[in-house]
Amino acid sequence: MSLLRRSVALDDGVELWVEVTGSGPPIVLLHGFTGDASTMRVLTERLAVDHTVVVPNLIGHGASTGPAGNYSVDAMAEQVLAALDRIGHGAPYDIVGYSMGGRVALTMACRFPGQVASLSLIGASAGLSTEDERAEREAADARLAASILADGLDAFVDSWMANPLFATQSRLGDEFLAAARDQRLQNSPEELAKSLRGAGTGTMQPLHGLLDRCLMPIALIVGSDDSKFREIAGGLAPAMPDAEVVVIEGAGHAAHLEQPDAVVEAIRGAEARGSVRVTLLSLALRSAHSTGRGTAIRRESVLVGLRSGGRTGWGEASPLPGWSVDSLDDAAASLREQQRFELTRSAWDDTTAWRDSLAEAPASRAAVAGAALDLDARLHGVPLHRYLAQWHPGLDESAVAETLEVNALVSAIEPDDVGRRIGAYVAAGFRTVKLKVGAVSPEVDIARIDAARAAGPHVDIRLDANGAWDHDTALAVLAHAAAVGVVLCEEPVRGIEEIAALGRLAAVPVAVDESLRSPSDLDRVIAHADGLAALVVKPQALGGPDLAIELILTARGVGLEVIVTSMIDSAVGLAHAAHVAAACGLGSAHGLATAGMLQTDVAPGLPVIGGRIAMPEVVGLGIGLVSPGALDAS
Repeated sequence: MSLLRRSVALDDGVELWVEVTGSGPPIVLLHGFTGDASTMRVLTERLAVDHTVVVPNLIGHGASTGPAGNYSVDAMAEQVLAALDRIGHGAPYDIVGYSMGGRVALTMACRFPGQVASLSLIGASAGLSTEDERAEREAADARLAASILADGLDAFVDSWMANPLFATQSRLGDEFLAAARDQRLQNSPEELAKSLRGAGTGTMQPLHGLLDRCLMPIALIVGSDDSKFREIAGGLAPAMPDAEVVVIEGAGHAAHLEQPDAVVEAIRGAEARGSVRVTLLSLALRSAHSTGRGTAIRRESVLVGLRSGGRTGWGEASPLPGWSVDSLDDAAASLREQQRFELTRSAWDDTTAWRDSLAEAPASRAAVAGAALDLDARLHGVPLHRYLAQWHPGLDESAVAETLEVNALVSAIEPDDVGRRIGAYVAAGFRTVKLKVGAVSPEVDIARIDAARAAGPHVDIRLDANGAWDHDTALAVLAHAAAVGVVLCEEPVRGIEEIAALGRLAAVPVAVDESLRSPSDLDRVIAHADGLAALVVKPQALGGPDLAIELILTARGVGLEVIVTSMIDSAVGLAHAAHVAAACGLGSAHGLATAGMLQTDVAPGLPVIGGRIAMPEVVGLGIGLVSPGALDAS
């Protein structure tokens, strides 16, 4: 198995050397004081069979270095996360830390909990809890640092290895001890002195008051012969919601060196324990978005991550204020009630009771259903749209769409602005444009429609009134719209029956959109299908991918065109909607080109090129890396 060593340049002049090997979900190993990446290879070789193992040399060790002021435990935690981001591995991460590396790992979990999926600490502490202890230890570490520089590295290493804490390593034999001594002597005495002064337990900010933030599965691994750290682990575990103390028989402080198989079993046990991550998002829009229901400048939602087996499935609850059945606060509260997730059969089967409990909260149910299906697709190693086509008995895998046409969306108020924006979309390759109407007077809307047609003489133009018009206004505006070739109007008035009644008279075909608030409304749509041309399906609003697919199949069965749209969701919700449309093989132009409306997002999202989305070949949602910063910004 190949081992890649690379240098990662970070801010402030810090350079970390990192070893990467294996393939699969990433797991990060952090070595102890005087060690380097090579000292973790006994774990690396066992974990690399099904993981990408990332082992940085912490600053002050190996060739990793930087200016003074970058050697604290907090700085090390930030450096490791920055290096992982530069390398291109996405959060959350499974983290393993030994001794000093364990303190760095625990700092990552306490200060950046959104970025840690599982935590395995080998012989580690949370720092020293009292000022007197810290002052005494800081002074001792300063004396030790001075002795490294005064007496030389050989004398220090011999003294360090004679520490009773490491006495049990004599069981590993003289050859091991000689190799361990040689490895330690490869370090720079100046760098080790900086590390002692900056990252010793005396200078470390204690973490005891933050342990309750660590909701991820945690294994506190200690050797049976390491009485000091067995006591420390026993004190830490009660403060952590999901921590287990794992005692490794026949091992001392460095249990991973003495009993690597047992330690790997403990690491895998923590990694396999399922976890639930719930994060409130507030994403800024690039510009105000005006519809018939009001104007928005931010989009708020709740992100749900289901983690098991080193993989995370993502879902999103994105209720719209004033329209969705469940509110944002309700969604956040109900989703946070579920703190545990155990994978026994499939994520879908194992979340059945959770989904059932959210039957009256469709946005929240969509988050759980989406996360479960994404996780199952990742565990099966296939893109989500193909997994859905295999999983759902009503879908034909051979009919899956690998590209989707999408419409451009324009909500600009001034007719000149409408024309400019549509002209830009036409130049970018869009063949369908949706114009938001109903937020201004009918006269201004008519001028906006004319500007749209002038700017795009050959594109299909749809209107979306978001139910803002009354019956007579809709008839009048649509009569003019028909004269300039508008092909469809979504939600011209409010109410399924009202839209259908209008559709029987209007010169432009009409579609139900927001009036379909829950799957139970579909019966009314079917009853009035003679007045309708299309149904707009928002998977995130209607309870998730599974319920959306059922709606789509039923609607197509009575001859309705189906258009899948988002609700200006984040990259997660938007990708879920795209995978539903692709799994169903829908050929309409869908309302899924909204990623550019967000100033910030949790992931890069599915790119739109020439008015089309090419469905990803990678597993699951295929949206790239979910941003660690977004996960910790809640």
